[in-house]
Amino acid sequence: MRRTADTKSKDTKNGDRAELLCAIAWLLASPEDMLVKSNQEDDIKKHIDWYVYKSNDDYKTITYDVKARRFEKYGKAFSADHHFIAEINNRQGISGSIYGKQGFMVHEVQGAFIWIARQLIVDEVETYVKPFGRKVDNMDAMYGNLYTSNKYDDGHVLTAFAFSEFKTRKLLIPDELLERQFEYTPEELMEYIVTNKLNVKRKE
Repeated sequence: MRRTADTKSKDTKNGDRAELLCAIAWLLASPEDMLVKSNQEDDIKKHIDWYVYKSNDDYKTITYDVKARRFEKYGKAFSADHHFIAEINNRQGISGSIYGKQGFMVHEVQGAFIWIARQLIVDEVETYVKPFGRKVDNMDAMYGNLYTSNKYDDGHVLTAFAFSEFKTRKLLIPDELLERQFEYTPEELMEYIVTNKLNVKRKE
């Protein structure tokens, strides 16, 4: 069993929504910065969604990968506002998103985006999960273990962590956008960016 084209389309659209909402939140908090959307090669090969050029730090570059909030039922103990999924292998069975080139993994929760340095997640996986984790197919047992799904015939390997296990930073979603946080379309958010003249560009 594999994901349908319709499911993939919905996942992509939801991911685009989260990415744009995160970009808006950043620029409303730091309007002098510039955000550049990655090209397809950087997105696929490096897992970089966005580049941030910091105006107050000689345009220091920050790179990050955004994960939209999850609404699937990932076991009784999993809360999408307190835990996150770390992808060790992707659906093709090769290195997952935590092994990209991005500086930060950014996870959407209710009302905010939680930022974690990617290397901290990799260190935790390499030090504790891979050497000591059991192979499990039960979401309730995936914490610190190597979870593989029976639902899909693919190479996905995941684990789960609590945000509280890591040093994090929280980027709040502006109050004016909170009510429809999960309902916006990417087109609506692009219109918001253009209307408000936010400093967003696309990498060639």
